[in-house]
Amino acid sequence: GTGWVPDLTLIDSGWKDKQWGTEPVYILAAQAGFRGILPCKGRSPWQQRNASQTVVPLPECNLSYANGIWLADLDADAWKLKVHHGFLQPFGTVGSLALFTPPRDEAGREKWQRHQNYAGHILREEWQKQPNSSYRWVPEGSRPGHLRSQKANHYLDATAYAIAARTIWGLWTIRPKQGPPTKPAKKPLTRDRGPPSETSWIHRR
Repeated sequence: GTGWVPDLTLIDSGWKDKQWGTEPVYILAAQAGFRGILPCKGRSPWQQRNASQTVVPLPECNLSYANGIWLADLDADAWKLKVHHGFLQPFGTVGSLALFTPPRDEAGREKWQRHQNYAGHILREEWQKQPNSSYRWVPEGSRPGHLRSQKANHYLDATAYAIAARTIWGLWTIRPKQGPPTKPAKKPLTRDRGPPSETSWIHRR
């Protein structure tokens, strides 16, 4: 079939092999003319900047331009929270997220184990309250003053970047269509109390 080309992809600007002397994300984005691909950097804490000739402020994002290079400066805390909140919301509601449909094996059965790696990355960090009443992302299972080592969380970051890219591009969550109003359900009759009749005491008063 035909290939699918995304409208906008955000890639962590720091992604590279330690031995590489180049910055592949910036090179890739520059080759695309910074159209469809943008380097990004998640920060915590993050601060909204004022609009200028080199800065475009957006929700939880500053698009900055310097020396011919665009960079999406992201509020890392906010975008990761959108991921966790999305999975916590009921499926089908505005802003909700769900796992992808897994591939099938030769017998036609869905390979649900394919979700384990992705779901594991999503849960690798926790939004945890600190002793000073502030909140921060910490490795899963950590306790205040006892941080665990950080495991791979690439899919958490990638999902957060995808939501950020959608917002930068101007796409918003599609709200479900409002269906026709439903009639209130009638209360079922019970053995103890039936519907009021014309001869009930309230009508005789």
